Amino acid sequence: MNASCTRGTLRDALRLKGISTTDARGARAIDRAERSRGEAADRPRVKFVTTDELARTAARGRRLSVRGRSARG
Repeated sequence: MNASCTRGTLRDALRLKGISTTDARGARAIDRAERSRGEAADRPRVKFVTTDELARTAARGRRLSVRGRSARG
C-alpha cells in the first residue's frame, strides 16, 4: 500500500476482494458479546468462530450505537 492510500480507498479495495471490515463500534460490540457469552459459561469470554457471527454482531452493534446516539441527541 502506498502513502497516498486513504481509509476509504483501502476499504473499497477490500470490498472489491469480498473482504468485510468493521469499525470501532462493531469491534466493541463483538467484544461485549464475547464477554457476555463467557459470563454464561463461567469463562472470561467465548469467541465467535465464524465470520458470519462476527459480521452480524458487529452490524448489530453499529445499528444500536447509531440509534442510541440519535435518541439522546
